[in-house]
Amino acid sequence: MEKSEILEALIDYFCKGNKAQFACKLGVKPQTINTWITRNTFDIDLIYSKCERISGDWLLTGKGEMLKSNPFDLEEDSLTMRAAEPTVEYSRISPITQERLFNIIESQQRTIENLSKR
Repeated sequence: MEKSEILEALIDYFCKGNKAQFACKLGVKPQTINTWITRNTFDIDLIYSKCERISGDWLLTGKGEMLKSNPFDLEEDSLTMRAAEPTVEYSRISPITQERLFNIIESQQRTIENLSKR
């Protein structure tokens, strides 16, 4: 799958095909989205940080599922680790708090991976 196809799929999923809304979601100008599509490229770090539940593997390769099956899944080759079930109803957590939680979880996963390599 080409990067432009991955980008189009993201725009369709997150913003129902509206490139301007997707640009707003990412915090870039709409022209940036058009440039990425034309050049068959995109800012992978930005998209991964702004698109909730996106699978890093899919974003890199275009293979597999676009979304993680559970927002608390931590991908690691064939091993899937699950965080404890949240005590607060997930839908009541603000998007900003959700993003912070995902970032914390990802950071902890990297720490675990680094420690296990030692």
